[in-house]
Amino acid sequence: MLASEIGLLLGLGMMQNWFEFPAFFVIYPIIFAVSINVSFLGDGLLGITSADAERENLFLYKGSGSSLNQLIVSKAILHVIPILIVMNVLFICVVSFFHLKLSTVIMIFVLVNTTAIIISSAQIIGTFLYPRLDWEHIEDIGSSVKASVFEHTILGIVLILNLEIYGLLGVLYWKNYISSILFNVLAILGSFLLFISFFIFFYFWIKRVGTSHWEMSR
Repeated sequence: MLASEIGLLLGLGMMQNWFEFPAFFVIYPIIFAVSINVSFLGDGLLGITSADAERENLFLYKGSGSSLNQLIVSKAILHVIPILIVMNVLFICVVSFFHLKLSTVIMIFVLVNTTAIIISSAQIIGTFLYPRLDWEHIEDIGSSVKASVFEHTILGIVLILNLEIYGLLGVLYWKNYISSILFNVLAILGSFLLFISFFIFFYFWIKRVGTSHWEMSR
C-alpha cells in the first residue's frame, strides 16, 4: 500500500511540472494516506504493544496504585515511534517529488506527525481503557471491539476535521483571500490546535474511564 501511495505522489509530482498547480494541494491525498496508513500500521503493532499483551501484569499495576497515565505513555512510546518513522519516510518522499516552499514543507511535516501521533495514541489508549483480557490465542491480542471502535471514532473525527480545516483554507486561497504563506501558517496553527485538543480529551477520558473495563470479558 505504501509503495502504491509513493507511486501516486510521484505521478502527482510529474503532473505539477506539466500543469503547474499549487504544490501544497498535495496535502489532500496526504490527509487520507496518513490516516489510513497509521491505522493499518498500528493494528499490526497492537499484538505487541497493546494492553492485552500485558494481561498478567495489568492487575498488578492496578493493585500497586501505579499511575495509569504513566503506563499508557510508556507503551505509547513503543507504539508511536515506529509509526512515526514510516510516516516520515512518506514525508521525505513528498518533499523529494514536489517543488515545495519551506513553509509548505513545514506545514506537511506538522500535519503528518500530529495526525500520526493522535491516531496511534488513540490505538494504545483504547487498548488500555477497553482491553480484551479473555484472549486464548496470541492472534486475539489487540482485538478488543470497544478499543477498535474508540480508535476508529478518533480516526474518523481527525480525518473530518483535517479535511474541514484544509478544505476551508483551500477555498480561501482559491478565492485569493489568503496567500500561500498565510495558508501554511494557518494550517500549522490548525494542526497544533487539533493536537492539543485531542490530548486534552484523552487526558479527561482516561481519567473518566480508568480501569473500569479491566475484566475478563470482551
